[in-house]
Amino acid sequence: SAGFDLLSLANNHSLDYGGEGLWETAVRLQQAGIAPLGVGPNENAAYQPLIREVDGVRLAFLALNGVPEPVSGEPLSVNGEQWVRVEWDEARAAAAIAEARQQADVVIVSLHWGFEYDLQPDPWQETAAQALFAAGADVVLGHHPHVVQAVTVDRQSGQLAAYSLGNFVFDQTQEPTNQGLALRLFVDGDGLRAAQLLPIWSGPQPRLMTLAEADPLLARIVPEPPHVAFACDVTSCGSAGEVAGTGESGWFWSGAIDLTGDGAPETIRRAGEQVTVYEGDTAVWQSPEAWRVVDVALGDPNDDGRFELLLAIWQTDAEGHTRSQPYIVGHRGGEYQLLWGGRPVNRPILAVELGDVDGDGAQELVVLEDQGEAQTVAVWRWQGWSFSLVWRSENGRYRNLTLQSGDNNQLLITARP
Repeated sequence: SAGFDLLSLANNHSLDYGGEGLWETAVRLQQAGIAPLGVGPNENAAYQPLIREVDGVRLAFLALNGVPEPVSGEPLSVNGEQWVRVEWDEARAAAAIAEARQQADVVIVSLHWGFEYDLQPDPWQETAAQALFAAGADVVLGHHPHVVQAVTVDRQSGQLAAYSLGNFVFDQTQEPTNQGLALRLFVDGDGLRAAQLLPIWSGPQPRLMTLAEADPLLARIVPEPPHVAFACDVTSCGSAGEVAGTGESGWFWSGAIDLTGDGAPETIRRAGEQVTVYEGDTAVWQSPEAWRVVDVALGDPNDDGRFELLLAIWQTDAEGHTRSQPYIVGHRGGEYQLLWGGRPVNRPILAVELGDVDGDGAQELVVLEDQGEAQTVAVWRWQGWSFSLVWRSENGRYRNLTLQSGDNNQLLITARP
């Protein structure tokens, strides 16, 4: 009734009561409508993948035990065969995965491994995961350490390893053993498409963490990958290698800048697709509902010595087409108003930043552009009446556009690949 369909019994405690205890556990699970994995009346049966079809997508599940603990109790013979669990054997595991690959769109392997209470996967776990991926596994789900370990995704193959999901229903109440991870996978006939990490507090009745509670755990298990960097001079830009990610999102949600010129900064907040300007606690301007704001940059985009808002918006035109446009909003004549409305762009704007990236004393507009299957990073310069394109990167997979200080305080353009 809790929604569990299958359960791995390939772990270092499944034979605590010998083969008879293992057999009885498997039988009782089956009677409850839960399929046991990683065990069987013989090794060949225990290695067999469980195939389930859901909405036309065929899923294969296998379970392995990689924790070599002494086995207590006596083996149980049922109809002349010994009940066993699957023990780690790389060659047999690879063969079983290859067989499952022929029968399914997605192959998910559950593996009991690693050292208890170690927050990082050990080298053997990483090596074993690569062997499973090479054999055809799409997802490797780890358990045994009683703490959550790293989650990694190969961006070329899309293969995911959750090295340890930590505890779920368990009696360890101190951090970090009272933390766990539920993993929500989105799959189709082409394999794994996306994954959602759901941090939980484990215990007799697990519960989801709040966003604030989950932040430290997610920062630990999903380390920020290196960002690609670009450096500019007054004529062009080029690759500056890789830089460490800051862990901060490039999306604008809130900030402060003096829009009125009175020396007191206003607060700007974005909620969903709308932007609001506050003077103190009073909302003094809000973007029209027709503007679907996707990102905001604070600064002096039109080089007039005053601070404004640069908005990247979507707006529906008179013909019913939704277009991507850059707008500049500022405070003039005692009121907030649209100072400049750019024409619709051919490459929709995903994100914007303002900064003096070429060192000429004026801020440039840095834009993350959408190309469908790819993205580009571009630098635009204000020309007195509009922006002109200074430079555009080659097509790539870019997100999380930010500006970071590099060597000699040069401002670098960075994006997560």
